[in-house]
This record gives sequence, structure tokens and C-alpha cells, in this order.
Amino acid sequence: MATAEQIRAAIAAAKGRVFTLVASTLPTSEKTLAKRAADAEKRAVDGITFRAQQTLATEEVEGGTISVVRVSGRPDPAWGGGDPIRLSKKGTQSLGFVVSAMEEYGNATACPNAGREGSACEDRKERHSHRAYGLERITSVVVNGEEFVK
Repeated sequence: MATAEQIRAAIAAAKGRVFTLVASTLPTSEKTLAKRAADAEKRAVDGITFRAQQTLATEEVEGGTISVVRVSGRPDPAWGGGDPIRLSKKGTQSLGFVVSAMEEYGNATACPNAGREGSACEDRKERHSHRAYGLERITSVVVNGEEFVK
């Protein structure tokens, strides 16, 4: 479990560069996974992708599948009004993360707000995705070989 202080230290050490975290997902049902795959297909674009997110392990539990993922990206400053750490709807702290050239469910995907005037992504290229990771589910953060969450 990561603390806000550990995440802020990692963000400061990254100095705007990409860093890697490992986190577990919440249990996700087959129905939700199918809906996400259909949504990813709707946002599909042509382009080169890289495996910015890799599934390290999965486990079937009551309520669905839990995945442990490794993802590389940058903190999302637009996520919490300038602070990439904010409270989620459930009242827990989450890290907003931007991942470039994301591949989701076999599709190269894009942010629908990229280039949209007045949006937080107005000046961003389309080939990025936004993710939120609950701090309680982040088990590792590595910046330039240095571990910040142990």
C-alpha cells in the first residue's frame, strides 16, 4: 500500500519523466470486461502502441477477476486540479495517471478529449489514456531504478 508522501516523493524524483507502478485492480466482472473491450474498440485509432500496461497476474474471486498490472506513465496534473493525488468517489486517495500510446483490449486507443478546446487535454496529442489507481492498491513505484513503495 502506497502513501501520498511516497507517491509525491516519486513524482518529484521523476521530474516529469515516465515512471512505473505496480497495482492490483478491483474485482471486475466478465460483463464489465466485455463492456470495456467494446468501449476500447469505439476509441480505436491507427497508430503504434507499446505495452504500457502489462498484466502480471490474475486471480478469480467472488465478484470477478483481480489483475495485478505494471504500468508506465506520468502523473496527471489535471486529475485533481493540479495535484495528481485526490480523493475518489469512495473517499480513498487515488493517483491520476496518463499513459501514452496505450493498447487496450487489443486496440490502439485515444483520449476523446485530445485537442478539444477548453478541455484539460486541449494541448495533448490524441494517443494517451487516463487511469486512476487507488493508493491502497499500489504495491510498487519505481523511478529510474529507485523503489519508492516497498
